[in-house]
Amino acid sequence: MGQQTVLSAWAVRDPVEAANYFDAIAEDMNAIDSSQAAVANTLAAESARQDPDSALEWADSLPDDLRGEAFGRLMAQMSHEDLDEATELLGSIEPGGERTGMLQTLVDQWAHQDPGEAANWVMEYTDDTDRLEAVESLMGAWMTSSPMEASRWLAELPKGGDKDGAILAMTASRAVQRDPEANVAWSASIQDPTLRTEAVKSAFGDWVASDPQGAEAWLRNQTAQ
Repeated sequence: MGQQTVLSAWAVRDPVEAANYFDAIAEDMNAIDSSQAAVANTLAAESARQDPDSALEWADSLPDDLRGEAFGRLMAQMSHEDLDEATELLGSIEPGGERTGMLQTLVDQWAHQDPGEAANWVMEYTDDTDRLEAVESLMGAWMTSSPMEASRWLAELPKGGDKDGAILAMTASRAVQRDPEANVAWSASIQDPTLRTEAVKSAFGDWVASDPQGAEAWLRNQTAQ
């Protein structure tokens, strides 16, 4: 804990030297524990704030156990500081687990600041490989801040895999989980038959568990129609 406190304070003053020291002691670590991971994340965030290029190079040199979270913290800091620079950085990263995590962090941060602009960027600038993860992150954040606005945007999406992924992310949000009928209705609008069956089954099962009488009444009404 003392080492974590000292290195975190050092990172604010001089992230490069703090990172160098961390690298030196990391060679003696037999296993990465949570406090060491926390230090690496702090170093990544502070380095990103002062020198994004060096921060990226340093994060890329970390052990596999630390890389993912460090890249995420780096992107979170850059997204907070400068969205244009963050999107430019993302474009320079090769496809892989780190890039996917950075994309999700970028969209999540952006959606909390300006969900409409984040949605426009996701639909215009991400390719088929990235869009599903991006849309899921977008909906997860947007449903927290403005569920009605997010629902309207989702309703206007063209049918297909992107919309199905967004619906799944939406139904996982607290706003929809609190409304079991809406959860079932949105799940039933999924186009992919396998996903739709699984989603409806899960949504209705949750409804039965929380409100069996309400779920039974809804089912009787659907059968009668």
